[in-house]
Amino acid sequence: MSEKLPKTVEQAVSHLMTELSVHDKRKVMNTSKDNLETLHISLAMDIRNDFGLWSGNEKLLESCWKISVQKDLDIDDASFIIINALWERLQKYPPPKIVKKAV
Repeated sequence: MSEKLPKTVEQAVSHLMTELSVHDKRKVMNTSKDNLETLHISLAMDIRNDFGLWSGNEKLLESCWKISVQKDLDIDDASFIIINALWERLQKYPPPKIVKKAV
């Protein structure tokens, strides 16, 4: 990620929408909301590292806090809020259609 870190959950999700592969977006999209924690290990680690949550991106943490309304929001919780917001954005899109080439 560049020096310009996202300051809001919306900015973080927009970045993920442009940077994640189609395969990764499809994986998030097809995961049920109740099972999003299964994505938490790998995707959340990337979010924490790439978006500066470990290095004190206070603006992004504050944005996560406003969404969660948790008083004791930690970095893991913040990354999960971003994953949840990504999942919600992906649910607004129709599933990709499989198009067969004419032979």
